[in-house]
Amino acid sequence: MANPFDFSSGAVLTAAQLNQIGDYESWTPTLTNITLGSGTVNAHYAQVNEFVHFEIEFLSASDTSFSSTSMQFSMPVNYGGALNFVGLGNGWVRPDGTGTIYPIQVIGVQSSNNIVPYYMQNFTSVQVISVRESLPETWIKSNGVLYMAGSYRAA
Repeated sequence: MANPFDFSSGAVLTAAQLNQIGDYESWTPTLTNITLGSGTVNAHYAQVNEFVHFEIEFLSASDTSFSSTSMQFSMPVNYGGALNFVGLGNGWVRPDGTGTIYPIQVIGVQSSNNIVPYYMQNFTSVQVISVRESLPETWIKSNGVLYMAGSYRAA
């Protein structure tokens, strides 16, 4: 949500307008390397000035398909920082819907304005790799779950 109100000198804001600042709104992220089918994506974000906070819940379905490269979700508002790759937050993924939960790190990619989930593949030599069709394990398409949240500076 961009600033919807006149914040210029002398402007008068109502209590209702002030209460709307930072309200969460839904958005539909563009998916890269995922064909959703009848799966669902629940995504919400709030913006106050340059600060953006987002939450994404991704639920796969039997007709969801994945690429062998990294899952990506578009940002609700373009990233405005100077870093090419920035840590945005964290979350978890459960590719089979009922078994192991894998913690993830959420990275923002400036050049594409995409959100990319990564998980730690090897704890002995901490190596991160993006979540994809067979990583951290093969997705059971009918009930895989991914949840992530984070924040960043808007353009």
